[in-house]
Amino acid sequence: MYDSNTIDLILQNADITDIIGESVKLEKEGSRYKGLCPFHDERTPSFVVYPQTNTCKCYGCGKHFNVIGYVMEKEHMTFPKTVRYLGRRYGIDVKEHEESQEEQSSRMKKEALKGCLKAVSVFYRQQFLIKNRSASCENSVSTYFLAIEKGTNVGLHFLLSLFGHSGLSRWIIYAINYISIN
Repeated sequence: MYDSNTIDLILQNADITDIIGESVKLEKEGSRYKGLCPFHDERTPSFVVYPQTNTCKCYGCGKHFNVIGYVMEKEHMTFPKTVRYLGRRYGIDVKEHEESQEEQSSRMKKEALKGCLKAVSVFYRQQFLIKNRSASCENSVSTYFLAIEKGTNVGLHFLLSLFGHSGLSRWIIYAINYISIN
């Protein structure tokens, strides 16, 4: 595990434009840069780099990253290897610390709960779309489902309200609150 301060330093100091510019020809457009997406074939640039937030997004394939995520995806690196690489590149002392059993247990519980919530989100989304086939209905709640899949609580609370408060619904709300608190 890495200290959150180390990760924050990397995110603040690593220049995403410089890193992406090594493999993608970027052209400046106002305060952002635009180029061809390195993750899919395209003829018209839809890959945008936002230097002010140190993020990027492809409006063609939908992929979006911060500097760490981009390097992980592009170079097929693990998170620890990416952190060490960026730390060396930007002169940041990367210190690893041993994860205590309590920290490891808490992290594993959160990961398991997030996996369950994701599966439940997919299931409920499918059920909702089967029951409500109208395009206007699907469009009006699609943002809520996207919020669920991105891990925000508002979408899941909305979704559960549609299906009532069964025992499963109460358990899911408990899990959301557990993840939020811890």
